[in-house]
Amino acid sequence: MLMSQTGNYRPVLSYVIISSGRNDASTSPGPNAKMECPMHSAESVLSAFSMPSKVKTIIAGTKFGELTVLSAAMPFTRLNGRRAAASLCRCVCGSERAYRNNGLRNGYWKSCGCKSRETAALARVTHGEARGKAASVELRTYYNMVRRCSTPSAPDWPGYGGRGIRVCARWLKDFAFFLQDMGRRPSRAHSLERIDVNGDYDPANCCWAL
Repeated sequence: MLMSQTGNYRPVLSYVIISSGRNDASTSPGPNAKMECPMHSAESVLSAFSMPSKVKTIIAGTKFGELTVLSAAMPFTRLNGRRAAASLCRCVCGSERAYRNNGLRNGYWKSCGCKSRETAALARVTHGEARGKAASVELRTYYNMVRRCSTPSAPDWPGYGGRGIRVCARWLKDFAFFLQDMGRRPSRAHSLERIDVNGDYDPANCCWAL
């Protein structure tokens, strides 16, 4: 730091004088001398201001619940103007998006939301349908349908959710809509089937079949 004539301090960059081979005690650079600033290159100065100093990237392959980090992503801009580091992640259900690093590290993000959708759908089961061993066959059918399409850990996930098969939003919203659209199972020999095996579970593509 140097003091100006006004009494204010101003920053200066230190430099190294590289001599042209003449070894003397002179402090003035000769005509063939050049000045370098190895610790203050343009790249280092710009990079120091491009990201917060405490930002730490997350190594690709790191897992956070159902999410796996693929690479660093463009930082998020907060309301206060500061930037927050982010990582591109893939959920076990196959979806990809960027998440804030601090949200991953503190456990706020564990999946893309597929687990939450399944939990919310099953939590809304009402209308006198029992749970557990006394659950109605329609409720068990509904539970198994949602599970194999929304839960990657389900044994039959690869043939359903893993292939992109989904349950329609109406049925996910409430079991009552599923029961209203499909009715009770006609007999023990019937099972819930899709007319188009590559299509989703929705009223137009499902039936009780023998």
